[in-house]
Amino acid sequence: MGFLSTYAQNGGFVKQNVPDLSIGRTDVKGALLHDGSFVVFGGHTPGFLRSNTAERWKEGDTAWTVFTMNDYRDASAIVKIDSFKIMLAGGMSTDLGVGQIQSTEIYNAVNNTFATKANLKVARTMFRGAKLKNNKLLFVGNWYADASQAEIYDVATDSFTLTNNVVHPRACSYVVPRSNNGAVIMGGVGTTGGDIETIELFDYNTLSFSLFRNHLLESDSGWIYNTYHPSGTYFPEDHMLNGKFYFSAYKPLTPAGSQYMIFSLDPDSMIIKPLITTTNLLKYDVSNGDSINFGL
Repeated sequence: MGFLSTYAQNGGFVKQNVPDLSIGRTDVKGALLHDGSFVVFGGHTPGFLRSNTAERWKEGDTAWTVFTMNDYRDASAIVKIDSFKIMLAGGMSTDLGVGQIQSTEIYNAVNNTFATKANLKVARTMFRGAKLKNNKLLFVGNWYADASQAEIYDVATDSFTLTNNVVHPRACSYVVPRSNNGAVIMGGVGTTGGDIETIELFDYNTLSFSLFRNHLLESDSGWIYNTYHPSGTYFPEDHMLNGKFYFSAYKPLTPAGSQYMIFSLDPDSMIIKPLITTTNLLKYDVSNGDSINFGL
């Protein structure tokens, strides 16, 4: 049985049962649409078979409606263009999570159609994107392949432009837009694994990247944060409040367990701080059988 959880400030979380997906799948990309309906794209089905289908559901529907995309979208990137259009880019080239593709397409929520668009300059998978303030789309990262350069997509001209080299090639990072048309690239994993703590800034005017900080916090290293797990955000603008971006991170503790924390980032001032300072409330010890998992 599928379910959604909704939150109201005066009522807390409410679990709402919804119909099962028409096709069992995991590692999907999802989006809340302009009319309150929800759509999921791609992922892979049992047997690790990549999917080229999407499904849409709205409260009151008794079943999900299935649509066929133009290409397979497992571990692809997804960026909202506006209230009605979503770009899907790249993904795995074969089943079992192997390889990369260059194709892109735009989903139109008005008529549930998919339009093929220009190819990425570099075949990519497990990368992330964001819509910049100037309405250009920035895509960063790759998995087991070249991630030395990011790409800018111009919706008006349907074209991609490679940037200068990033500071640290990575996959599954956070990409957060700034008001100066740039972006913050933070966290993630290396292109063949291993956690990355560094933060770098993207300058749209020069299409270049510069190192901002080696760790999430200046005086405290070891924080791990990425969008590898489904709890990771795909639309930074959906997690902005009063100009700040919110994300979760954790830090392994000695001898066992981890400390979890939710942080806020002001992408313009680049002030990063935890929301809760009573850290003992967010520690657990796996040797005692405790477990925890949360995200935004």
